[in-house]
Amino acid sequence: MSTHTSKPRLDDWLLELTPFVTSPSNRVYPNGRQQVEVTVLVESRSRHPLKPEERASVRLMVRDRLGRFSPLPEGREASLPWFFSHTRNAYLEYPGTQKREQAASPSEVYTPGFYVSAGKLDLGQSLETLYVGITRYTDEGQYEYVTDGTEPGFNGNVEVRTAEIPTFQAPGNYTFERTLTAGDGASDIFTWEYALAGANVQQPVVRFVSGHMVPAGMIQWSDRNSSVTQASNVGYAPPNEATFHYNPAIKLGDFFKPVAQAKNPKAGHLTIVLQGSNNIPYDSQSAINQNGPCVVKAVDVYGNDHELRVSFKGSSPAGRFELVLA
Repeated sequence: MSTHTSKPRLDDWLLELTPFVTSPSNRVYPNGRQQVEVTVLVESRSRHPLKPEERASVRLMVRDRLGRFSPLPEGREASLPWFFSHTRNAYLEYPGTQKREQAASPSEVYTPGFYVSAGKLDLGQSLETLYVGITRYTDEGQYEYVTDGTEPGFNGNVEVRTAEIPTFQAPGNYTFERTLTAGDGASDIFTWEYALAGANVQQPVVRFVSGHMVPAGMIQWSDRNSSVTQASNVGYAPPNEATFHYNPAIKLGDFFKPVAQAKNPKAGHLTIVLQGSNNIPYDSQSAINQNGPCVVKAVDVYGNDHELRVSFKGSSPAGRFELVLA
């Protein structure tokens, strides 16, 4: 609110107040994680340099259907339709070919960055127009401005819009490469490591930044018989980690030792271990209740969620020698 009846012209104070999309694209997946960078170019006249509180007042503004302006909310809540952060996160931006703008940097120029995300959207919210708001502080009072054209020469805005989240289908849209890291694949004693990531949708390999498996593992004996000791046990390591996690509900006996670390984990992949042994005493509760499938839940480098199942290839004795996706 102004405390003075005569509002100073904005061009008496500023030479420029303009937003730019400085990401490769103005699109963003509506997952509450991916960001599009919007940079505001603020250039003051040398006789009126920006005060610290004026720099802090620069904000992105949105207009509702009645024409009223309000600040774009700051936050990390995916339940919000559109929101921003002052910091860039670890997720990759939406691919594009837009050239990044390089702003000048004299003392009169200020270029704050805003990292905009989209979360839960209602119909008609897939496109948002962002304006810039700023507050001027003077001895006579403080004055609010928005780049909607009300002030001559200051009609700047950018559009950000959502992109359709790609659909991944198992097994075709995932890599599931296996490597024998110990033992003999043709015997009862072996260790296979499977590298799991997305594939063939946005690019040949879509890496994961996080992920887990529920339950953390499963087991299958060659037969459901109390005399059997041949079994395959499964665990996993999250993306970019090497330590395997296992299902604590599975009884493995006193002699079998699950492999602790992945030998060659691939960056951006969840690693699943399939370890065969001939000295795991049969346990009926484990065989019945912990036979899988396991559900993998992961988040990829673009912030999109994945959910798929990992199972033994079959219930026959040979089915425990291989894992499949569904």
